[in-house]
Amino acid sequence: MPGDRLENAAELLLAATGATGRLAVLATGSSLWLWLPVPTAPRSDELNAAFATVTSVHVAVGHPRPGLDGFRQTPLEAATVQRMMARLATSRRAGTYADTQLVALLSHDVAEADRFIDDTLGDLVHADPDLALTLRTYLDEQCNAAHVAERLHTHRNTVVRRLTRCDELLPRPITDDPVGIGAALHLLAWRGARGTDQP
Repeated sequence: MPGDRLENAAELLLAATGATGRLAVLATGSSLWLWLPVPTAPRSDELNAAFATVTSVHVAVGHPRPGLDGFRQTPLEAATVQRMMARLATSRRAGTYADTQLVALLSHDVAEADRFIDDTLGDLVHADPDLALTLRTYLDEQCNAAHVAERLHTHRNTVVRRLTRCDELLPRPITDDPVGIGAALHLLAWRGARGTDQP
């Protein structure tokens, strides 16, 4: 029953965020909107871990904002995340506005986003997904290989080898365009149909 499925997902979201209360509105038969009194939203990877075994629900989270303006803005942001997830056909169960705002902006034209990914990442698109994950994490961690090794639970030397391989596969060196490469990697991570979407 859809109502039970949505209620179970709502309880799981409360547990994942640590929220003690909620305001819920059944928007449609298959969509439940929640407002939670939390100071910060969890990260998308945390939500995906929490919802890993829930296959029939997608969760889109707006940025927590105070007051009446926040009450209005937050669900609009969640709707942006929801549309982006549908547009990119991602297999991820959850996304937050804070983690996906750039991807949502860059993916309005999926064909153009795919061209940007291919042009920017070259052969890395079709390589071992661990390479793209390592490079994306490296750029997110301000190019600190030790932090990447810790986050990915791998040895620093493995990280360095993977980054060297990434540089070989990219059309131009990482240092030439770290911002563009990072944006393309985030798009690739959410692009479900390409087969490399990962947390």
